Amino acid sequence: MPNHYFAAPSEQGCRNLVIVGAGDRGRDLARAIERHPELGYRLIGFVEDDSRIANDSGNRILGTTAELPSIIERHAVDEVIIAAAPSWQETLMRYLVDTGRESSVQVRVFPSLFEAMIAGMHFSPIEDIPLGQISPSHTTLLYQAGKRTLDILASIAMLIMLAPLAAVMCALIRLTSPGPILFEQKRVGLMGRVFNLYKLRTMVADAEKYTGPKLADPYDERVTTIGKFMRATRMDEVPQFINVLLGEMSIVGPRPERPEFVRDFMARIPSYIKRLEVKPGITGLAQVYGGYHTSVQHKVRYDWYYVYRRSLALDLRIILLTAGVVLRRAGS
Repeated sequence: MPNHYFAAPSEQGCRNLVIVGAGDRGRDLARAIERHPELGYRLIGFVEDDSRIANDSGNRILGTTAELPSIIERHAVDEVIIAAAPSWQETLMRYLVDTGRESSVQVRVFPSLFEAMIAGMHFSPIEDIPLGQISPSHTTLLYQAGKRTLDILASIAMLIMLAPLAAVMCALIRLTSPGPILFEQKRVGLMGRVFNLYKLRTMVADAEKYTGPKLADPYDERVTTIGKFMRATRMDEVPQFINVLLGEMSIVGPRPERPEFVRDFMARIPSYIKRLEVKPGITGLAQVYGGYHTSVQHKVRYDWYYVYRRSLALDLRIILLTAGVVLRRAGS
């Protein structure tokens, strides 16, 4: 392909584009883009790992996929289109479909952030070339209003229904363990804002006086006898419905963590910050499918899935799954 496809910076308003893959798919796409200048793209070049394609294509090769982050920064890239050659995953799925074995051979994926994002993509083709667009998750005003309404109504209903049992728990806490009934702790919420989370106390008073902040542990000796029951049935989290009414939390969302842990997780897991784009929840996917021993890396994958697929239908499903988890733990 001639180099005039990669002209000098064009008029203001054009989007700098990089195509990953300089093979047939990438070149077809580049030609289609050149035929439609009204799309407003400035094609910067290609990213290609295969040295044979890179040497034979005659295209402007910017580097390999390993260099893509620096390429994006260096060329102020606005958009990346992935048009790489068929991967081994596609080869496998094509084989299963062609042989009619897709229904008998189960394929499961340990999801990356990429898989979580593409699960909700929609199509924005150029000419007749199908392109799935991966966009940041934007929720509609209708969804936001529906979720807030669900939060308020469900919180009021739960506080009324659970008030008698919560009163019994409060009495047992007072009788079996000296110290306050209510436990208050700083947590990180939407967009990194810190708020006070409320729980019924499940540990001995001043539990962190000698240990400092610690992540939840099912075998923690500091947990009281009644505290173990409350954790199993989630009765300790009843006061968080007040956090929901205050707008600091939602019924469903990633669990809020303490500032000390959030700083550590963000240093180790850069994409951890994505979970802060939604309100934290009393329950979530990690709570119904994971457990105390589930690593933070795995919990974040559940959170990614929720952030990119959230809907009222998914919220209701998680609430029903949570009810099942609580009933099983209460009966065990």
